[in-house]
Amino acid sequence: MEVGDSCKVVLVAGGTASGKTSIVQALVAQTGALHIAHDRYYIDASDPATHDFDHPDSLETALLVAHVGRLKAGDSVDLPRYGFPTHRRQRETDRVGPTDLVIVEGILVLESAELRALADLCVYVDAPDDVRLARRIQRDAVERGRSVQSVLERYEKMVRPSHERFVGPSAVFAQLVLDGTTPLRVSVARLVAALDGPDAPLVATELRRNTVSLPADVVLLGLVSQKTGYSAEELDLAFELGADLGIDSVKQAEIISEIQARFDFDRGPPIGLEEPMTLAAILRWIDAGGHAASGADVRTPAKGSSVDRSWAHYRLWVLIVFVLGLMALYLRP
Repeated sequence: MEVGDSCKVVLVAGGTASGKTSIVQALVAQTGALHIAHDRYYIDASDPATHDFDHPDSLETALLVAHVGRLKAGDSVDLPRYGFPTHRRQRETDRVGPTDLVIVEGILVLESAELRALADLCVYVDAPDDVRLARRIQRDAVERGRSVQSVLERYEKMVRPSHERFVGPSAVFAQLVLDGTTPLRVSVARLVAALDGPDAPLVATELRRNTVSLPADVVLLGLVSQKTGYSAEELDLAFELGADLGIDSVKQAEIISEIQARFDFDRGPPIGLEEPMTLAAILRWIDAGGHAASGADVRTPAKGSSVDRSWAHYRLWVLIVFVLGLMALYLRP
C-alpha cells in the first residue's frame, strides 16, 4: 500500500487566538505529522491596513484543496510561502511528500466544503471571545509592536464580523470540539484518541452535541448570514424593524434544508421553534434566545442570546481596560 492510500487528513479550525496552532504544533511534535497552515495560501494584499485577512476570499483555498488531494493520492507538492512583512506570496516554495498524517490548520478550513470532503476528522478549537481578544492583544500589540488601538479597530471591523459570519458557524461541521483554554496535553490526548479509537466518530459527535460553547442561535444566525450575504448586525436590525429582507422562496428553502441537515433533531424539533420551519420563524427563535433540542426552556436566555451577549460585551470591555492599564504601567518610562 502506498503512503497516500493510508494518509489521514485532519482539519483544525477555530477563531483567532483560540489556541489551535499551539495544539497542532504539540500534535506534530508528538506524531511527526505534516502541518499545512492555511495562512500559506493568502493572496497578495495591496493595502494590508484595509485588507480583510479573515474573509474566505483572502485565501486561495482551491490551491490548498488541490495540494491536499494530491498528498492523499501519494504525490509530492510544492507548498507556497507567504511573506507577512511584505504581504506578498514569495517565489520560493516548500516541497513536501506524502505522509501518514496531514494536519491542515486555519480559521477557515472548515468553511470549505471541498476541504471537508477530503478530511478524515474535522476539529474545532473553541475559546471565549474575551480570552481570544486578550491573546490577540498580547500577540499583536505586545509581541509584534502594533498599537492597541489598531488591534481593536481591526478586531471590530474585520475579525469579529468574519468570525460571526464564517468561522463560528463552521463549527457545526466539527466531529470533535476542543477547549482552547485547557492544558495542551489534554487537548492533544483527546485528538490522538479521536484519530486512533475505532469509536472516535461516535465520541466526537457526542462531544459536539454536548458542548456548551457553541450556542445554536449563534450558529444559526451565522449560517443565515453566510447564505444571504447580510451581516449578523443587519439581520438583527431587520428583525427589530420588521423589514423585508427580500430573500426569495428558493433561497429560503435552501437555507432551511441546510439547517435541517446540520442539526440533530432526534429528540424532537428545537424548543420554541414554530412549525412549519420558515426563515422568519428561525429569526424569531434566534432573537428569543433559542436552544437546540436539549430540553431547555426558550424563556431562559441561551448562551449567545442577546442577554448573554450583553454580559459578554461588558466583560470584554472590562478586560480591554485592564489590559490597557497594564500596558500603560509596563511602558511607563
